[in-house]
Amino acid sequence: MAKQRLPAEEMFTVQPVTLNMPLEKIISRAGRKALCNVCGEEIMNERQILRAGLMLCRACAGESYYRVASLDVMLYQPLVEATLLN
Repeated sequence: MAKQRLPAEEMFTVQPVTLNMPLEKIISRAGRKALCNVCGEEIMNERQILRAGLMLCRACAGESYYRVASLDVMLYQPLVEATLLN
C-alpha cells in the first residue's frame, strides 16, 4: 500500500489557495455528507451541486470553491507589470 511506503510529502501537495467564496458559505451546515457521483469524493457541509440528477462536488461541477494562489500571481503579474510600465 502506498500509504505505508511513501512519506506524506511525496504523497500530497500542499500549496496556498485563495477562496472563491466566503468561508461561512463553504462551512454551511456541519455534519452533512454526500458522495460525488462522478469522482466519488466525500462532499461535506452541503457543498454539493445537484445537476441533471447527479450529486457533484464543486470541482466536477466546474465550480471549485478555491484556486491555487500561485496561479493568481501568474495571471495578474503581467497585468501589474504592464500597468507599471505605462
